This record gives sequence, structure tokens and C-alpha cells, in this order.
Amino acid sequence: MSVMMSLKCDMLSVLVMLCGCALLVACTDEFSLPDDSEGVSHTVIVWMGAENSLAAYSIGDLQEMHDAVGDIPEDCRVVVYRDAQFAPSVYLLSHGKYSVWKEYENDEDSADSAVVVRRMQDLVESFPSKSYSLVIWSHGTGWSRSPNRSVIVDNGSNVTSPPQANFGTWLDLGQLEGVLSHLPHLEFLMFDACFMQTIEVAVQLYPYTDYIIASPAEIPANGAPYDRIMGSMCKADVGGILQGYADAYPDAKGVLLSAVRSSEVPGLCSVTRQVIASQFRREEMPDVSSAQVYAPAYGSGEAGQRMLPVPYDMRSVMHSVMTDGQYVSWVRQWERAVPYVNRASAWDSQYSSVYFGSRHNHMTDADNYGGISMYVPSASYDAPGWNREFRSLRCYGMMSWQQTGW
Repeated sequence: MSVMMSLKCDMLSVLVMLCGCALLVACTDEFSLPDDSEGVSHTVIVWMGAENSLAAYSIGDLQEMHDAVGDIPEDCRVVVYRDAQFAPSVYLLSHGKYSVWKEYENDEDSADSAVVVRRMQDLVESFPSKSYSLVIWSHGTGWSRSPNRSVIVDNGSNVTSPPQANFGTWLDLGQLEGVLSHLPHLEFLMFDACFMQTIEVAVQLYPYTDYIIASPAEIPANGAPYDRIMGSMCKADVGGILQGYADAYPDAKGVLLSAVRSSEVPGLCSVTRQVIASQFRREEMPDVSSAQVYAPAYGSGEAGQRMLPVPYDMRSVMHSVMTDGQYVSWVRQWERAVPYVNRASAWDSQYSSVYFGSRHNHMTDADNYGGISMYVPSASYDAPGWNREFRSLRCYGMMSWQQTGW
């Protein structure tokens, strides 16, 4: 199996999109919790968008969940919506029990925001609970939607072999925010998908969840070891989730993970704002060449790399542009905002180290590794539209990028 097929991201195989953006869902509706929680304290919804090249891996993860039903406390349940080949099914896991709760008659577009909202609301209403968490399982490419992608892909034709399997509808960040605005506030939002732990994603989604768990880099298609983290998921034990996930992989072929505490995101933006405004002016950008990166340089010849801007580790970038005193002060807020971080010395990548070196999939700045990536604008990003898209994000205003000329 190729490296490209074994990662929860898809860029190399897609150069253009076959389908347009999914319906953008408004972000204004309030959602009321069901009155009767039936004594259930916590429900974890797992949204498996697997009608793509990851379809076979969803079977293995369902088996892991099945094996771990005994770890589910009596006051918790796990509900899995899985759309792979053929029509979607919903699985219900409770203490010691695993069952198919519903099988839909027709195929659905599990990356269409209108479908996602409707089905997730169906699950919340069918399974009342005092609190909820959400796992999004699929491919991911971060925040940028040019050309119309971010997280979850549904090819609409049940194809499982790349590259065709990963052409189709993608949910972009604005649409995902719309989905979350229609759901109860979450205890945690976890992305079992590549490249989703970015400061841009965190700032956009922090109002809807207590914690955001994700990776700034590529992760294996096997993804989370659900048989090891089921108990922690049910207890919303964020540190336990990260530890169990990381422990399933060896250091030299590991995973990078972090958890963002949402309540501290505005504070992190506040302490970052001044350095952004002063150091990242369009006419005189700082040298961040020493900072940790998670993908090869844009325009390096890698076809799929045209699908996302280079993700730089945010803490590593701040270290490279701040004075020692500024950095020490900034790190205090960072540690409040990012209380859980797992690292590895190396991780798998679809980008061959033979051609592009290993800087993007090896730890090059361990002392300042932060586990969250950030966007560093570039004139070369005008053509693909990333600079324009960046200006539409909440992060652009909260971190004072409008003062830089970008």
C-alpha cells in the first residue's frame, strides 16, 4: 500500500474539484438540548465520512470500537454515523452493547453541510444527553478551501481507489462552523484527519467546544486507536485521549497531536497580535526558514502540495521572530491555551523525503514545538486564493493581520 493511500489527507491525487461547495449553513440558530437525557451524562458522536479512499479503514476502526464497548460507562454512549460504500449506517455503542441502530435506504453526501446538520440533529434528538462531544473522521487539509476543500470528502459514487475516490464534495471551514452552530456546545471536538490543528481552525471554532483535539501534520489512515481511547473519550478526558492515541504509535513513525483549550484562545490571540502587526508586514516579512514545517515548500514541484499552503508550527515561528523576553511571556499564555501536546521524532508523509527532504516529517525544532500550525502569507499565495480566503477568517481580525498589508 502506498504512503499516499495510508494517510488521512488527500492532496497528491487531486488537482481540480469535480463538485462545487456544499450548501453553506447559517451560523445563527440556537439548538436546545432534549428535555429527557435518560440518565445519560455524555454522548460521543463519531462522524465517519468514508466514501473515499479511507473506506476500508473505517471497518477497522469500527472493530476497535466494538472491542472496547466494555470500557463505555453506563452513563455514556457512542453513536457512529458511517458513510462508506453504499448507504450510510448508524451504530450504537453502550456499556457492553454494540448494535446497528439504523440503515439508510439511499446513499447520502456525508460532506454536504445540509446533510451533516440534519443527520447530526437527528442523532442529538434521538439520543438525549447532558453533554456531547464530536469526532470528525475523514481526510483533511486544514483551513484553506481553495480549491474548495478542508475536511471530509464524499465522492458520491462509492469509489474507493485513489485518485478518483477523493474527488467530490468537501466541507470547508465556514460550512463546518455552520454545522457546529446548529448543535449543542461540545465538551471536545476531535479531528481524526490530517492537518486540522491550525490556529486558523481553532480561532474559527473555539466558540462551539471546550477543547479541540487534532494534529498539525499528516496522520496514518489507521488514525485513532479507538480500543485504547474509548474510556477517555466517554469521560471527556482530553489528556487521556492524546496519551492513548500517541502510545499506539512508535516515536520514529508517530503522530503529532495537541489539544486547544477554547477559553484561552482569545488570550492567545491577544498576546500574538502585537508581534503579527509589527513583524509580518507585507513589504518586509521575517525570515521563518528555521521554523518547523509540516509540508514541503509551495511550488516545490509536488503536484498535490498545491492543495494547501505550507503549515508552519506556530510556537516555532514565534520563537524565530520574538526577543527572548517576549517569547518567555508569550509561552505562558501558550501553555494555558495548549495544555496537552504529544510529539514524535518522525511521522509518515505522502511527500517523499527522497525528493523533498525530511524537514516536513521530522522534528527539527523540538525545543519550541507547539503542536499547532499557522499560516504565513506569501505573494505566491495570491494566485491560489489563499491570501484572499485568509482575510475572511476570524483569525485575521483577532490577530490583527489587517494591519500588515496582507
